[in-house]
Amino acid sequence: MEIRSGGLVPLYSSPDSDELYRVAVAIVAAGISVLEVTLRAPGVVDALARLIARIEADALPLTVGAGTVVGVAAAEAAIEAGARFIFSPIVEPAVAARCHAEGVIWIPGCATATEIHTAMQLGCDAVKLFPADAIGGPGFLRSIRSVFPTVEAIPSGGVVPSQDVLEQWFGAGAVAVAIGSALFPGRAISDEDWSEVERRLDSAVSAVSAARVRLAT
Repeated sequence: MEIRSGGLVPLYSSPDSDELYRVAVAIVAAGISVLEVTLRAPGVVDALARLIARIEADALPLTVGAGTVVGVAAAEAAIEAGARFIFSPIVEPAVAARCHAEGVIWIPGCATATEIHTAMQLGCDAVKLFPADAIGGPGFLRSIRSVFPTVEAIPSGGVVPSQDVLEQWFGAGAVAVAIGSALFPGRAISDEDWSEVERRLDSAVSAVSAARVRLAT
């Protein structure tokens, strides 16, 4: 799974496919191979479809998925648009079944041991710990892994892209982290300050790499 190997999932939302494409270019330039487009506004699914078509036409080395997917209709629309993975804030069996049928990675949101158990029973590819900063942070994941040692967890929500914070998450057993606004501040996007976006992406990639290296030594 590319998400696991890279360790970082940038997430972004916009109904503007040109803006999404510019974000995608910045992500690829930083050496990241995945992008989660969150379905948080009307028109994002259509923009997602246009983005994926453009990425394929330009042969950009980027795998795009959808996030904030609530309900099987949203999952079907995202898959039809070309999403290769689905992040959800909840555990929904119908979404799991649709993703499995289409060969799409399914990563549901979990905040309790029961939800994690249910997600694993339904065949999730990983679980999204959400909201990560509010459910106990790395300590929660460390405790959960004492009960579910094989769970592959991706914290999302309030994850700070600094080496010390990332060391705590990866040290607790996270396989990747999902980060949004810290990488794509609204002011930089509105000002089209892509150099700032690229700087933040480069910094996050370096922090993930440094955290993993330090933990491996």
